Amino acid sequence: MIQPPYPDRSIATNPSSYSRLIARELGLPSTQLGRLLHQTGLSTEQLLDENSLLNTDQQVQLLNNALLISEDPAFGFRLGRRLTPATHGAMGFLTLSSANLLEALQAIHLYAPTRMNFVRIELLDNGQWLECYGNFDVPLSDAVKRCLSEAFIMMFFETARSILGRPAHEVETYFSHAAPPHADSYAEYLPGPYTFSAPRFMVRIPKALCAYQNSSADHESYQLALHQCEKML
Repeated sequence: MIQPPYPDRSIATNPSSYSRLIARELGLPSTQLGRLLHQTGLSTEQLLDENSLLNTDQQVQLLNNALLISEDPAFGFRLGRRLTPATHGAMGFLTLSSANLLEALQAIHLYAPTRMNFVRIELLDNGQWLECYGNFDVPLSDAVKRCLSEAFIMMFFETARSILGRPAHEVETYFSHAAPPHADSYAEYLPGPYTFSAPRFMVRIPKALCAYQNSSADHESYQLALHQCEKML
């Protein structure tokens, strides 16, 4: 695997589209967006501008604000349900047109920094399993880290469902955080088994599942999206 470069986290590279999804999930009207933008240095006009970009500090502060506003410990799962492949720009189209789940995961591994510059995905071939590790390369509070873990696992399962045409029941999820107060609700969101207090945040995917052919694979669309992702990276 080629290791993607580490972007400069002081530079604004994170698309504002995710932050607008957060605002929608919170049900905030435009007149109350200031609550979400507290201490980010962003204006409402910047948030609503599709071309706006956020740096790491702004994105993390916005997530902190969202958790305070929601007062819902399961907010990460709620946000994750909105993170369909279509919300990830060129990277999302690349995964949707991939030949199989492995190719889609390779695309996420390489191009996740084009969507969230402090997120790093590692893939490890472990015999009959493929292990996919999620890393957040910036200091985060326990609540924000758990929220992001829940959101990203939902993103993974939505991507897998798009390729497999069904929920990925065989996939095992390992969370690095301890069982939270809303642990009983995890079964409502995750199709397969899950574990808390693991050494690292990851999923284990049967290799046979990784090779399952994507009925919507499109080589021409894949090449176009790949070119765009490489240019962005």
